[in-house]
Parts: sequence; C-alpha cells; structure tokens
Amino acid sequence: GRYQTRSGIWPSVLLPSSTGGLPRNETTIAEVLKKEGYATAIVGKWHLGVGINNTYLPTNYGFDYYMGIPYSHDMCPCSVCFYPDQPCFNDCSPEFTPCPVFENTKIIRQPADYLTMTASYTNTATGFINRNAEAKKPFFLYFPYQHTHHPQFASKAFRNTSIRGTFGDSLNELDWSVGEIFSAIKSAGIETNTFVFFT
Repeated sequence: GRYQTRSGIWPSVLLPSSTGGLPRNETTIAEVLKKEGYATAIVGKWHLGVGINNTYLPTNYGFDYYMGIPYSHDMCPCSVCFYPDQPCFNDCSPEFTPCPVFENTKIIRQPADYLTMTASYTNTATGFINRNAEAKKPFFLYFPYQHTHHPQFASKAFRNTSIRGTFGDSLNELDWSVGEIFSAIKSAGIETNTFVFFT
C-alpha cells in the first residue's frame, strides 16, 4: 500500500457528493491478481469514489464483482440501526441521499437496510468462496466491513447480546461474520491453501 496523499485522496475522505476518486492509473492488488488468473471480488465499503457514470467503482480497478456501499454509512440519513426499530445513536448526514447498495455498477437497494446488511454481505462473500473453491480457481476476496464504524448497528440476532451495549452488539455481529468466512474456507477444504489477512 501507500499513503493516500500520494494517490490524490487528500485532505479528507470522499463524500457522496464527490466527483473524483482513486486515480485510474493506480494499480490495485485486484488488478495484479486478476492478471494471474484469480477471480476477484469486493464485498462491503469501497470509499474510493463513485464518479460520473460509475467511473471510480471497483469494477474499474480489477474487481470482477462488487457488492456494497461506496462510502461510509454515516454519510447518509439513517433512522433505524437496531432491531426492531431503534434509532441510530450517532449523527448521520441528512443532507445526502440514502445509502445505496451497489451490485457491480447497479444500485440494488436504496436505502441500505442495516438490519440485514451484514448477513447479506456474509452470504455474498461465502458464496464467492464456495463457487471458486468448487471450480478450483484461485480467488481474492476483499471484505471491508461497515462494522464497527459509527453509527453502530446490529441485526435481530445480535441486539442486546453484549454487556458493551450498541458497540458490543455491533462487534458481536462482526465476529459472527468473520467466523462464517473461516467456516466457509474450512468447509471448502482450502484452509491450508488460503491466506487470510485481518486488519
């Protein structure tokens, strides 16, 4: 990697109203691995631009598949973050439109549903793992979670499951999802041939 200032992403993060994004001449790990025959996917937060005509979405940077919100979920209006209808406990951005969920370059849901988001992301990620393992095709999956960036959120299964309150519930859901990814890798029989980098 390299510092964002060297890529022109400075002095702040990109907003939903930003027209720019990661310069097209930047080389991503997905582009490098795709040339080596890897299937590539990103599930989750991109936050490197959308642009006019989706110029800066990840499918233009070596990713075969993309599903997720193209920026942080606090950059949208938000009302419900906890089952069944409890509010978000941090400020969101009512001046922007509701968060879109993209699949490749198409919006498949708007507004994003925080109560089902992690399960949807996880199912998409494990499906990608299983398909490529069955096909014996090397793959690169980049999974930048919306968790645990504010506002915290959690589905029905994880609401009130932690003594740490809303952050703990959010973290429990993240922990579950990471466990599902590891389970998929193990069930596919590729655990000794798969590198997982969690940061």
